[in-house]
Amino acid sequence: MGSSKAKKLKSKKRKLESKFQDEDEVVVETEPKPQPQPESFEHNIVQTFKEIVDVMREGNKSRDYTGEEIEKELELMGLDDDEFADAFIYLSRNQADARTIFSSSMRMRKIFLRKMMCEAKN
Repeated sequence: MGSSKAKKLKSKKRKLESKFQDEDEVVVETEPKPQPQPESFEHNIVQTFKEIVDVMREGNKSRDYTGEEIEKELELMGLDDDEFADAFIYLSRNQADARTIFSSSMRMRKIFLRKMMCEAKN
């Protein structure tokens, strides 16, 4: 009987060793992979400045309205023919004022246009 007990113990020992080995393999397989290192603070600062410069460059590009675009915008304002002609000539010559007027609400455009044209005459 002693030998059968020894065989059972050896069998249990092998099973336990096998089980622990399997668990070790599982642990190895499920270990988290190293996370990529975050970019350095300096790199982030440089990238941010580059983005700011790009936005500033885009903002510095002045948009000039074509005669056709000015005409379409003025038609929406419902000006009489004389005022329409004066406004067209004025805005064609003063693109900065055209950008200001056309970026404002429709309700305010006529008011701004009249004030700008009046100031230009004085």
